[in-house]
Amino acid sequence: MALSITVLKLSTFIWSRWPVPEVPPESVLLVFDDVTDYHAQVEAILPSDARFRVLVTTRKRFLADSQNKAIDYLDLQVLTSAAALAMLQSIIGVERIATEAETAATLCDWLGYLPLGIKLVANLLVQEPDWSLAEILRQLRAEKLKHEAMSNVEVAFNVSWQRLTAAACQLAGLLGLFAHNAPIPWNLVEAVVSSCEVPAAPRDRKRDKLRRWVLRQPAPEVKTWDILLTPKVMNPARRELVNLSLLERVGEERYQLHPLIREFFAAKLAARAEATDWRTAFAVTLTKIAKTIQQVVTLEQQAQVREAMPHLEAATDYCDLLSDQDNEYMWPFVGLAR
Repeated sequence: MALSITVLKLSTFIWSRWPVPEVPPESVLLVFDDVTDYHAQVEAILPSDARFRVLVTTRKRFLADSQNKAIDYLDLQVLTSAAALAMLQSIIGVERIATEAETAATLCDWLGYLPLGIKLVANLLVQEPDWSLAEILRQLRAEKLKHEAMSNVEVAFNVSWQRLTAAACQLAGLLGLFAHNAPIPWNLVEAVVSSCEVPAAPRDRKRDKLRRWVLRQPAPEVKTWDILLTPKVMNPARRELVNLSLLERVGEERYQLHPLIREFFAAKLAARAEATDWRTAFAVTLTKIAKTIQQVVTLEQQAQVREAMPHLEAATDYCDLLSDQDNEYMWPFVGLAR
């Protein structure tokens, strides 16, 4: 985004007239919030005076700048479990934590130890002193991001969502099917994409057209969609999600979602035309893995399927989409039992 001449002139005017009360002058901190383009939004208006220091906040993991200057990055991580409990306790009080200590820990875990989520839920608990922690946890599990306490979290996620390409949005929806509490092997994501088939549009026969014309009925709405996740597009789409901190790389070809982002992605997928097709492809892919698990599991085979097991459990939610032939819908449960 290009800065207007007015902004450039105004910033130059401010820097030139900034008071210098001390000798040597004290440092001045300039804060640029939610930056998307370092050159246009920061570098273009930076003062040349060395006493000015700059703090930039951004959703991106990497900010390119025109002169390739060294920028010190500080990734803000989620809280530890102890810090999350301490934050919750500081807002709602020691007494409510003490009476439901185990539930408090579960609540923080459900929120993924996200400071914003903990603060919003805690503030609501302050306004509702008669609510137990178990009650609000029950509500959150039922309503997820649609719960009143989560509205600002969803707004924050939507800001990043609106910056994604169509392919990255499709990939995000697919990732929302995987378990959040385990790394996602990337070859498993690719396998789901490979097994997904776009349904062909139904053939519109002449007699159907004639019947609609006689009865003055509109043509039926045909929902079609395209798989945007070609091999050439998959990696750039993944980089978009990682760069906007919507997806975390946790190892070689291993990625993981924050639990609240996973809920956000799942909700986005549910609103898309291809939701059922992706869910079916996900269930079919994990069912194939379940079928490879023998009744007597060796250590070698256990190691091969270990990473897929949490996602196999997630696939049981979509067993109703599997074929009845040969009890296909039972295989995810059989695989987990073995």
